[in-house]
Amino acid sequence: NDANKINLTKMGAANKILRAMDTHINSESVQEQACGALQTFSFDDGNRLILMKMGAVDKTLHAMDSHLKSENVQERACVVLWNFAVDYPKALIKKGAADKLLQAMDNHITSEIVQENACGALWNLGVDDKISLIKIGAADRIQRAIDNHINCERVQTNARGAFKLLFRLSNKGIND
Repeated sequence: NDANKINLTKMGAANKILRAMDTHINSESVQEQACGALQTFSFDDGNRLILMKMGAVDKTLHAMDSHLKSENVQERACVVLWNFAVDYPKALIKKGAADKLLQAMDNHITSEIVQENACGALWNLGVDDKISLIKIGAADRIQRAIDNHINCERVQTNARGAFKLLFRLSNKGIND
């Protein structure tokens, strides 16, 4: 429950997880499990503030860089970024999170779960900074996810939501 997530964060669990991510950066298993734990902790907005100050986003991005071909690390890391994008979209854009999400989408084109989670994160990031996402080519990747995963409702929901958000910007002044 949420109270336990907050208590675990306050009791030092998050610090131990982040330390393990540093110590075992080359271990795909450790990074996968750590991102999974951060995914759970970062679902709570109170935890996101604590985790942001502790550098959880930076560690997550580093895990993504270190394990580009790991679908499991990328999938969990995308959810972590999706959660943080709720409260910190500008900070995530500045740290290069959108580029990492697109890289995950490029490296795992056939993975429904990576596409779903990356598109969800891009949707949240786009609420605050559509222009940056358009400039780095997010619309093309999102459209590819829509085309490649036509039968996956979750991908379709997140990809179409993100795409519509970006499309509204490109037509601003014409339809608004």
